[in-house]
Amino acid sequence: MEKHLYQSESKSGETLREATKIVPSRAARSKKLDQEMAKKDMPRERLRAGGHLADHELLAIIIGKGVKGSNVIDVAKAIIKDFETLSNLTKASIEELKKYDGIGEVKAIEILAVLEIAKRVRENQRDSDARSLLTHPEVVAAKVQDYKMSEDTESFFVLPIDKKCRLCGPMTEVTRGILDSSLVHPREVFRVALRWSAASIIVAHNHPSGDPTPSREDLEVTRKLVEAGRIISIPLTDHVIVGDEQLFPPGFYSVRRNGVVAFD
Repeated sequence: MEKHLYQSESKSGETLREATKIVPSRAARSKKLDQEMAKKDMPRERLRAGGHLADHELLAIIIGKGVKGSNVIDVAKAIIKDFETLSNLTKASIEELKKYDGIGEVKAIEILAVLEIAKRVRENQRDSDARSLLTHPEVVAAKVQDYKMSEDTESFFVLPIDKKCRLCGPMTEVTRGILDSSLVHPREVFRVALRWSAASIIVAHNHPSGDPTPSREDLEVTRKLVEAGRIISIPLTDHVIVGDEQLFPPGFYSVRRNGVVAFD
């Protein structure tokens, strides 16, 4: 009897505990869901997901956070409304930006610094647009000459090129040493092209002797890379050999321009 009574009391206790559990209300669950959805719509999350952001949303990411009574989106919208475009915003002064809620001197400087970077990128792109690397091998030669190299060692470079024959990534040194077909492997060369989604590549290397005239090995390497490029549909469009401009003007040799190897 006592055993049955104990079991009955135990079941009653469990029922009571179940009944007194705090179950989130429908309103609370709805609020949590709204918060989760709102987080997904925040500029930082949308940018991470690869979404397109409006000017004020990009600016909101730079600002970082708002202040009591003004969230960061509202602050960014107010700034864009007053200046109309990000281009106009580059002309703002630190004092002008400090008039907005939550924008102190440090944050104003950060905003102007980011906009200045964007401005310089645009200017560099315009300079690049003006001259095709395919028709101006002297531009390639200048880049190689500006690179810090050993005076007595050959360095081999890859320049990833977009569809308009402009650089779409940094000039990359892939090997250093005496140039021959075994040293310059297509795998290392075209890895750079794939890394920067290049439409084609230009390769270049220096001659420590100063004489840019191609050697038999230079032409052999060129033909090998042309063939590899055809196979993977990333063509090699030129091989520029760089020497001493004063001793052997103009200081470079374009294999394509001189027609000694068939590129097409």
